[in-house]
Amino acid sequence: MAADLRSRARDDLPRWGRREPAWRLLGPPLTAAVHGLFEVRTGGLHHVPRRGPALVVANHIGHLDPLVLAMTLLRDAGRRARFLALAELFDDPVVGWWLRRGGAIPVQRGRGLGPVVAAATDALEHGEVVVIYPEGRLPRGQTPAARPGAGAIALATAAPTLPVGLWGMQAELPGPRVRRPVAVEVGAPRWAHDLGSDDPRAVSTALLGSIRAELLPRARRRCGFPADYPDVDPERVVEATGSTWRTTKLLARRMLGRR
Repeated sequence: MAADLRSRARDDLPRWGRREPAWRLLGPPLTAAVHGLFEVRTGGLHHVPRRGPALVVANHIGHLDPLVLAMTLLRDAGRRARFLALAELFDDPVVGWWLRRGGAIPVQRGRGLGPVVAAATDALEHGEVVVIYPEGRLPRGQTPAARPGAGAIALATAAPTLPVGLWGMQAELPGPRVRRPVAVEVGAPRWAHDLGSDDPRAVSTALLGSIRAELLPRARRRCGFPADYPDVDPERVVEATGSTWRTTKLLARRMLGRR
């Protein structure tokens, strides 16, 4: 059953360049919700092309950072983002609907890089903005290493690669739960010929390293934190769950200051 749902999710993906109703209908209220919940502070958005392809490589810091990043790109750069997402997320009745209608690209565990790179480069060739998290998961008390997917796509496309540092979406951070400052820091574009290696994992590691070394200190300072503030407090980590509803309730409790 799950395999059938994932297959249907792939079949239901919209054609690139199409103006999906989901973006038109849900974009404005979701943008309003993000900017009502957070004080979004940005830097470097002039690097995001108003037209044409771009590969966004961002650090994964919290459950809500895809929503913050997507709505920031939509509102401030006029771009719809196509996120790479684990195929099993397409099985969720709520998240899966949005992923399909929003043009997300499913990532099948254990299938290798070929299908993911092919789908992402196809979207880029049609002028889309594609977003990938090189870690592939949340930190959960440790600093995860980069996986090769981001590097493989960056090496396979002629589109610019934009490193992006995200900060403040961690539910375990101290401070206010509503109108908390969060930051989206976009770095200068890079191209395949100047990534410094032909090895996908090495390229992913270098891109993630530049985000952590250059962009995250700026993002932390934008939010009023020291430049070297740790990404995660291991004693107060929000664990991922298999249930969207449980995750939503957990986030709500943390945003309300309940432990």
